[in-house]
Amino acid sequence: MACPVPEARHRRGMRRRADRKRNIQPNTWNLCTSRTHRAQFCFSELDDADRAFIWGYLIVAARIYAVDVALVFFAANHMHLLCKARIPEAVSLFHAHFKAQVARYIQRKHGLTGAIWGGRFHNQNLLDDGAQAQALAYILDHGMRDLLVARSDAWPLPHTLREACADGELRGVAWRRRVGKRPGAWRSVKLRLTPLDAWAGDAAGFRRFVAGRLEDRVAHHAALRAAQAEAHAAAVMRARAAGEAPGTVDLPTGRLRSIIRRHDHVPPRAKRSLGLRFKAVGPGADGRIRDALEAHRAACEAYDGTLCALAQAPGGPLPAPPPGLQWPTAIAAAAAVPVIARTRAEVFAASEPIPRGSGWAQAG
Repeated sequence: MACPVPEARHRRGMRRRADRKRNIQPNTWNLCTSRTHRAQFCFSELDDADRAFIWGYLIVAARIYAVDVALVFFAANHMHLLCKARIPEAVSLFHAHFKAQVARYIQRKHGLTGAIWGGRFHNQNLLDDGAQAQALAYILDHGMRDLLVARSDAWPLPHTLREACADGELRGVAWRRRVGKRPGAWRSVKLRLTPLDAWAGDAAGFRRFVAGRLEDRVAHHAALRAAQAEAHAAAVMRARAAGEAPGTVDLPTGRLRSIIRRHDHVPPRAKRSLGLRFKAVGPGADGRIRDALEAHRAACEAYDGTLCALAQAPGGPLPAPPPGLQWPTAIAAAAAVPVIARTRAEVFAASEPIPRGSGWAQAG
């Protein structure tokens, strides 16, 4: 049957959009990474007030799309996030909502225009406890690995590590919009950080594990710095014995240049991510990736046929997607299939009002 969409160029655009579908498994933790446009240092000057706003955006987005969050880390030019959802499509919607709010806030803060984020996020499926612990250690290494801070909990930019080691509750500030006669107001919102799978139902045990993992990484990097300093001292001694200037010996400590700079947010060289469309670590990763690729190809073939059916009978019944996959948001919206149902009242149900005399109320 010929497709009723008249323009072949439009069909090619739809196929490219289908090819970009992410492999996000339901109820599976994902390490998601988002980088800024041209690796700009857009987050290098965030303070406590900025952190409260950003956590507010995160909490509202997580409640709207029912996404569980374990850890969030902001560097000067990128963001890492450990999250999962029962509905895979919710993860993409959550990121779109959260990143859009952060982009608007950064544009207002720095007086910037144009893109803040460099594109869509890259996700890595964490299939077992070892992969999840490895992703957690990878996030904790940031800052210490680049010799910016001695401990990850001293990181000056937004990082949920302190909350994860304390009471596990993330707090932020969000603006509840005006509805009818009810005026808009600032609200204090909270979100309980979700433990990883190995500590499901044991939030206290997860907090102890994160604190212990932090101390292990601190000790590891301290030993690494000591070994590097010792190697440098030996190299200086050899240079002096050879009659060379000791100042020409490079300190073997990796990347010493700080990523937190105060300038016009444009680095000398952009860092490009090599994230794959289908990526997973853990037992059975090869099989999961192979199955995802096969299902993805089947979904791409069914994608055009579904658009043709919707074009012929708008609002008609949506065909069943391939096993293990859900239709993209565009098809779900065209067929009026609900993805997530959370009202603003439900989102702000557990929030607390902020007194009118506070700075937040004046800003509102």
